[in-house]
This record gives sequence, structure tokens and C-alpha cells, in this order.
Amino acid sequence: MKILEVDDEVEVLPGGHRGRVRSLQAYGHSVERVEAGHSVAVNVSGIAHEFFTRGAWVAAPGKFSPVTTLEGKLTLIQGAKPPKDHGEVTLYIGSQSLLATCVKLSDSLVQFRSTQPMLAIAGDHFLVRDSSNQHTLGGGAVVSALSKKMTKSRTQDVAALELMAMQEGGIPGTLLALLGHPGSGAFRTLFELESALQRPRGEFEGDLVKLVEEGDGLVVQRLSERL
Repeated sequence: MKILEVDDEVEVLPGGHRGRVRSLQAYGHSVERVEAGHSVAVNVSGIAHEFFTRGAWVAAPGKFSPVTTLEGKLTLIQGAKPPKDHGEVTLYIGSQSLLATCVKLSDSLVQFRSTQPMLAIAGDHFLVRDSSNQHTLGGGAVVSALSKKMTKSRTQDVAALELMAMQEGGIPGTLLALLGHPGSGAFRTLFELESALQRPRGEFEGDLVKLVEEGDGLVVQRLSERL
């Protein structure tokens, strides 16, 4: 269970500014610590208030990084026109709202590209509206945040993403998809796996060890070659 306590050092994203938790308040009462999932007001010292913009994250230092591209599985609502390939859309993710370019990778997979930093991890849900923000087109879930541009011509990478989409954000299954598929050449280092999963390596190294112990030959070979 993730816990936030008074005097913890925190980082405000996307700016990367760091400060300390001065006080916490939950449901109208001052508290010394809160667990993940609780509604909480956080008083942070050492960071100017203008850096706490809509959609900003307060996180443990170095745990997450903003990205300019996101891969997601998009489902259109009934009667909606699909966004044009490389067309502009309004993307809602978390409490962020921003303009993004929507690039079609497959029948259901798209990549969103934005000049604004985006904050998301695999499994986060998003909503897509047209560029004028007048009509809802559909929604879906983030598959990965690779921070690199992709096109449907990169068939191996897209196939690996399709496998990741089927894992619905689960770390062990996603690792198996990343490392066991021919398209896994896109993920050659622990750093690149961290970017793909949007998780620090400490959260998935145990799953890597388990995959090796279970003796999946292809995964063991790929781990020895790349990691």
C-alpha cells in the first residue's frame, strides 16, 4: 500500500519541482499519513503555487516522468466518426485536458502525440473529443507510454503493443508480451522497460526473476541478450 506522510519529500509533475509535505487533511481532519486511494488535501512547502496546475501530479521523487506520446486502445461510441489519421483531437486523461495528434497504429490502437507533457501510466482511462471539444468520439485505456513516435508500418512494435493491450495493465503478463514477442526488440534495457510500463524497476524486477525461474526459454534468452 502506498503511503504519504507529513515531512515526506515529493515531486510535482510535470515541472519536476520538489518540496516537502507540511501537512495533510482528510475529510476535514488533520492527519499524519494517508494511504493510496484516499481523498486528501496536501500542503506542500518549497514549491510556488503556480506550479500546481490542473492535472499536476504529486508523487515520490523520480517515480514518474511526463511524456509527449501515449499509446492507447480506443473504442468509439456508437455513431461517432473515427478521428482522422494524424488528425487533432481533444484528449482528457486524469484531470488533464489537452490537444493531441491521433495516429492510427491498428484497428484499435492509436498513439497520441502532444506538445504538452502528459501524465499517465498503463491502465489509466482516457476520453477523446473532437478538436473543437464539441463532440465525444470515444474512450479507452493507456497501453504504454514509450516517449517515441510510432507508425503502423512498424509492425513488430505494434504487434507487441497489441499483446500488451490484452494484458490490461498487469505487470507479469505485460512483461511476457514485451519480452516474448518478436516485436520486443523495441525494449532492450531496464530503462526502456521502465518507460514502457511507467513503473520503477523495483516494482517489476521480481516478476522478471519469476519469469526466468519458470524457465520460459525465449524470455530467458531475450533477458540475457538485452538486460
